[in-house]
Amino acid sequence: MATKKDLEKQVEELKEQVKEFKKQLDKRDEVIEMLLQRQYGKKTEKLADGQISLLSDEELENLATEEDETTVVIEKTVPTRRTPKKKKLSGKRNKILDQFEQQDVIHDEPGKICKCCGKKMIAIGKKCQYRELRQKPAEFECVNHYVRTYKCSNIEEHDNGNEVLAQAIPETAPLFNHSYFSASSLAEIIRNKYELAIPLNRQEILFKSYGLPITSKQMSEGVIKLSQRYLQPLYDRLLEELLLEEVIHMDETPYEVLAKNTKSHKTYIWAVRSTVEFSNHQIVFYKHSDTRGSSNIADILGAKYRGTIMCDGWTGYSSNVYPEITFGACLVHIRRKFVEIAKALRGKTHSVAREATVLLGKVFHAEKQLEYKTAEEKVAARNKIVKPLLDDFYEFISQVNTPSGQLKNAIKYSFDQRSRLEEIFRIGGMPLSNNEVEQCIRPTTLGRKNSLFSKSYEGAQANAVYYTLVQTAKLNNLDAYKYLKYVFEQLELRKKPDVDAYLPWSDEVQAKCKAHSPADDDMQLENKEAMVKS
Repeated sequence: MATKKDLEKQVEELKEQVKEFKKQLDKRDEVIEMLLQRQYGKKTEKLADGQISLLSDEELENLATEEDETTVVIEKTVPTRRTPKKKKLSGKRNKILDQFEQQDVIHDEPGKICKCCGKKMIAIGKKCQYRELRQKPAEFECVNHYVRTYKCSNIEEHDNGNEVLAQAIPETAPLFNHSYFSASSLAEIIRNKYELAIPLNRQEILFKSYGLPITSKQMSEGVIKLSQRYLQPLYDRLLEELLLEEVIHMDETPYEVLAKNTKSHKTYIWAVRSTVEFSNHQIVFYKHSDTRGSSNIADILGAKYRGTIMCDGWTGYSSNVYPEITFGACLVHIRRKFVEIAKALRGKTHSVAREATVLLGKVFHAEKQLEYKTAEEKVAARNKIVKPLLDDFYEFISQVNTPSGQLKNAIKYSFDQRSRLEEIFRIGGMPLSNNEVEQCIRPTTLGRKNSLFSKSYEGAQANAVYYTLVQTAKLNNLDAYKYLKYVFEQLELRKKPDVDAYLPWSDEVQAKCKAHSPADDDMQLENKEAMVKS
């Protein structure tokens, strides 16, 4: 028979088990809440009263990444007051409408009778009642290329007495013989797929509505052949230019490829981008790979690269594997882990995660306010202004007693990344986050959602080529359609120029393929008004 002491011991053991079960349930609830917030939460959410965000809404939005598009806004309670409404920009709509071809429609009433005397009235002028923008569907034209045939008229002087015929040599040749594809049609198909994320099967429906029986299979084969036959030199040249940069961004994202057994196979699209500051050119390069292994870094960059890579905390980016490469750490990834915890806590206005988020917000704000002209000046400014704030953050999280659950993981991740993060105080060209390349990854994820997968490895690599051309063109303020059309038209010429003439920053490309902007409209209107006055 159990004694009183045995029963008391059993009760204590049961209490300890209950406490342990409660801890496990709390951890599960925390994870579930974080997942719910990540899936269904708002992009911006108030976390605490009494303080105001150190970043604007636009800056906070830029800090969001593909995996976590949530941001933190800490607002201050202030007395309500009416803000004056912004005046409407007079004439803005008319400026936009003026750039298009104009067509006048006169609404008239012939034989208008005066109500007073009953006599016929005469027209003395007209007034623009309203303006509307009419859209025309896509228009196609068939261009027939003829070559002139010549005949020699001096047959009697020929030794054999036969006629001699000759034909003119055409200046251009089609990219594909006996097909519907031309420079303009291919540029439209590629722009639709790789900039607007319209799958080829949907484009097939669109072309059929125009009376063109182009199938998605034909488009796919044409796009792949075009990349393999003509675009590889330009693709390789962009990588050569990128490898001249001392600091680059790097990231990767999953990508499904349909294998021969009709089962999808998980592969990866890798993206490498030059930094916004201190770079020779703005370039983003995509590469398709069968794996996520760290060997891809050497496959893309080569064995001779000795620069700096801004990346996330994935273990593949390792100095142990690549001792000659300096790896940075993304402060947004560190911050995100505390943001997720803070949002999962909801009503709790004071927590370690919230305080950590505020301290990191001060770091971002200070970085934004730095004044410098060179990378060396930026290093000095960072050490003077940013470093003390970052030290405050690490000092704060180091004093947290017995953290558990997701908070423990967030603190551990922060300290694991610290040495790599603090490279910014030595390398001025290293950015504070990896957002720039993650924003370049987004077009591939949108295309993945719309198209689901590639049907072949050749198609996946062709995707990497076109994403490289389209996104690099956009980084250099080019219109993607104009740029692709220009490149394809140059390829149709018998005398092909050097591949450097195709680079997005070349003078001729910039002159012919510049993206349209509202500033251009204002300039055109000013020039038009100046001509009228003169």
